Amino acid sequence: MEVVTAELQRKNEGKSNETVHLVGKVKNVSDNPIDVTVTVTFYKKSQKANNYSEKLEGVKAGKTASFDIEAGAIGRTASQIDGYVLELESNGYTYTTQVTASG
Repeated sequence: MEVVTAELQRKNEGKSNETVHLVGKVKNVSDNPIDVTVTVTFYKKSQKANNYSEKLEGVKAGKTASFDIEAGAIGRTASQIDGYVLELESNGYTYTTQVTASG
């Protein structure tokens, strides 16, 4: 049963060489409040490198929590952002979503 859904997008601040953020939303589609750990991971040649996690606690049933991660927190620049993968862990299950490189 699906517990969480997520989306992740790139958001540039001004020029492409300035700060880049990964912004996303996590929606709890279950009937109970849950804690969700959001992990953004950069995959290169099928090996994980540089990741950043953020815990969203107590996401109420049917509600959406937002997060905003600066790409620099995982050592990437605007030109390196394609290929990011969003991993969500909740209640022992892991969900993986590919980044939408737009916005």
